[in-house]
Amino acid sequence: MALVGILKQSTTATLAVGKFVDSTDGVTAETALTIAQADVRLSKNGGAFAQVNESTSASHMENGYYSKPVNATDTNTAGLLTVAVQPSGALPVRHDYLVWPANIYDSFFSSDLLQVDLTQISGAAVSTSTAQLGVNVVNFSDAAGPFKKGVAVAKFPFKLELTAGGPATGKTVTVQVSKDGGAFSTVSDTVTEISNGWYEVDLSATEMNADTVAFKATAALCNQLDLTIVTVG
Repeated sequence: MALVGILKQSTTATLAVGKFVDSTDGVTAETALTIAQADVRLSKNGGAFAQVNESTSASHMENGYYSKPVNATDTNTAGLLTVAVQPSGALPVRHDYLVWPANIYDSFFSSDLLQVDLTQISGAAVSTSTAQLGVNVVNFSDAAGPFKKGVAVAKFPFKLELTAGGPATGKTVTVQVSKDGGAFSTVSDTVTEISNGWYEVDLSATEMNADTVAFKATAALCNQLDLTIVTVG
């Protein structure tokens, strides 16, 4: 049976169930069936079938179609909801519904918005105190963090990529900084290669004495690396 509708999780709804036709000829619409609570069976997201929780009997609408209420218990599981009805005298009917969490349902059919807050970066849970958006901004708001205004940073690591692609190894690298939008100047320390395109450099207290430090690293046949370091006081 094809999917026939979308329901809001843990919310009452009224389903139009059918068409019920005569069990003998398979054609004649059955308009006077008794469809009790026990006749309506539900499977929640592939689970075992059970009697519908809502107790109201189905009522005929027209031409073999019946309305059947379901309650918040019937729709409390997100995923596929299968409704199977086999009353005496009619061929069985099955309908499949998708049950959506309330905020997703209301984002499509009402005024809610889809939840888009970041919960992971590269498969790891995000710390709400240090989460970062954008790889070119480094911002530590924790006063115990390493990037404090006017405090030297030892062995600041960074990676260079070749213009042609791949890690830049064995390069003579120049690092310059700009403090609070001022002119760039070359740092006092010599850049040292770590391995596989990674390098490190010491940033002095003077070089870190700014609210915002623009950091750039250049080398022959390499893409320029640009970073922004936001310090804390």
